Amino acid sequence: AISAGTMLNGCASMAASSSPRNSINIPGMEELVPENMPKGFSISELQRRWRKAREWMRRAGFDALLVPARSEGNADVKWLTESGPDWVVFPQQGKPTAIYRVGDEDDSFQAFTGGEFHVMSSLLNRSDLIIDSLRQAGVTTGRVGVGNMSGTLRKDEGGVSYTSLAKLIREFPGIKFESAADLLMRIKLSR
Repeated sequence: AISAGTMLNGCASMAASSSPRNSINIPGMEELVPENMPKGFSISELQRRWRKAREWMRRAGFDALLVPARSEGNADVKWLTESGPDWVVFPQQGKPTAIYRVGDEDDSFQAFTGGEFHVMSSLLNRSDLIIDSLRQAGVTTGRVGVGNMSGTLRKDEGGVSYTSLAKLIREFPGIKFESAADLLMRIKLSR
């Protein structure tokens, strides 16, 4: 007991006498503060991500991705748009669509992407806009990957609305809707 007490006192006095210091000296490090950091990604970075997503979709055999916003984190939607829509309809070919709830639209998003995204909004029944977007992209058969459908880290059974998914399945009997949670995670983590 005495030696443990002596050791604890010795550690406490060492900690009190040492001063905090940077172990790595990086020129300009003092300028790395939130106010000086970029507020978002460039359009060229987003275009790189879109090419990457389409390459992974091609390898997985997906004709489109449906990417919903998630209450516990919007990494998938943000990775594709650098914005905050409720849904992203991202076809293998053609113009993707960002679907917002009325009042949540990001007016700067359309200008930022140079018109490379369709932007739609609705107060209710955003699944109708998903249906319109899939038709507009020419995706009426094949395989469509759905983000947050199942197999996610935080919700193993997913978080996609049953009502929305049932409506899509009824509307597109020729489409096989499958979970793309793993694909979206791998895309974001890969180089």
